Amino acid sequence: MKIINETPKRLQEAYDFMRHFFPQWDRKGEWHIRYISGVYYIAKCNIDFKTIDIRVLSDDDIEVYLLLIHEICHTSAPSHDKKWQRRMLSVAKRIDKSGYNLLAREVINEVNRYRGSSNINAKFIYRKIAEIVMDNKNISFDDLMAHLSREYFGRGPVPYKHCRRVYDQTIINWERMDKIRSKLGEGALLPAR
Repeated sequence: MKIINETPKRLQEAYDFMRHFFPQWDRKGEWHIRYISGVYYIAKCNIDFKTIDIRVLSDDDIEVYLLLIHEICHTSAPSHDKKWQRRMLSVAKRIDKSGYNLLAREVINEVNRYRGSSNINAKFIYRKIAEIVMDNKNISFDDLMAHLSREYFGRGPVPYKHCRRVYDQTIINWERMDKIRSKLGEGALLPAR
């Protein structure tokens, strides 16, 4: 992971604005925002360092605000469980009362997306493994399992026995696609990863 020393002013301002919707959170000012690169995730609540790490900064303010709200809610709920969902809905009410109705609706939609995926099964996890590896071939199997454990199992073990096989096969597929892309050259029609 590379920490980019300069957090973009726009990101810092968005973070400062979002903190107003969490009046009970971080009263001592221990949490900070970091703009980073070289990681597989878009954003992460890093409890060990008390940072919200952001890798991608959207041009859409609502997306930036939603990402920050999502991660701030993870400071007290590491997975997308009912506790995290309640916290998201609570902040959506505060946002709505402040007159930011579109943002409040997006927060509610975010919760509903996770409620819809509450039926986590092997097929879902195997698909997630493939997606993450295709986005970042360099992620280790252990890091990937730790991520899935945090995201979907409240830091418990990932209970599916073919995770390693799916990971290895996805690496092989990625390498095959990479060879084809290099043979075809710059004009390859395959999506670059």
